[in-house]
Amino acid sequence: RLPSTLFFCFTVAAIEDLRGVGLAQLLQDKPPMQHWFPLRIKCGHLEYHLVEPWQMGQPFVDQVSWGILNYVVTKPLMTAITLILQVWDKYGEGEFRPTKGYPYIMMVNNFSQCWALYCLIVLYEATHRELAPINPLAKFLCVKGVVFFTFWQQFTLSMLAFFKVISFSNRWKCYTNTHYMIQGIQDVLICAEMLVFSIAHAYAFPSREYRLEGDHPPPSRSNSGR
Repeated sequence: RLPSTLFFCFTVAAIEDLRGVGLAQLLQDKPPMQHWFPLRIKCGHLEYHLVEPWQMGQPFVDQVSWGILNYVVTKPLMTAITLILQVWDKYGEGEFRPTKGYPYIMMVNNFSQCWALYCLIVLYEATHRELAPINPLAKFLCVKGVVFFTFWQQFTLSMLAFFKVISFSNRWKCYTNTHYMIQGIQDVLICAEMLVFSIAHAYAFPSREYRLEGDHPPPSRSNSGR
């Protein structure tokens, strides 16, 4: 699906923009990557590591790559499991019940997304100076904002519907139940939000970055003689 593809493509684009310098070679002389809370907990002079520091160089590249690719694999797998559960009427979208698959699928997807996002943040932290010319932070926020904002928005709407904060009403003429009503609200919100994200993307991904050397921008209408 689109979110997992975005994770993968963003990582490849970031690495490619290192101007041909091998990422492992670029990072091998840097100190080990120390994780942040809660993966690393400091208590006075004591320090506890849920995940050991990542050695820079090829070990770091491998850890980050696998961390991001976990979502590329997990998302389609969870989608396939969702289809199977729907066939057996065990999915229960929007139902937070232990007998339904929806909360478990959401937890797995959320953990996978968060770990992939964490690995991307770690990659940015390690390479932000080298990637500064392409404004990586703006690109990161735009791409990941679309993925995570829409995901948590849908989750929040489902929670509100489950706890009856949002309830179905006959005033919603075009919907027959709460499930379709929530989907409709999500779709309307996304249409409005994508306008904002499209403006942000135009700033974060300007066309000049993708022109080949020697290319010139097309002439404006005022200079074309029309």
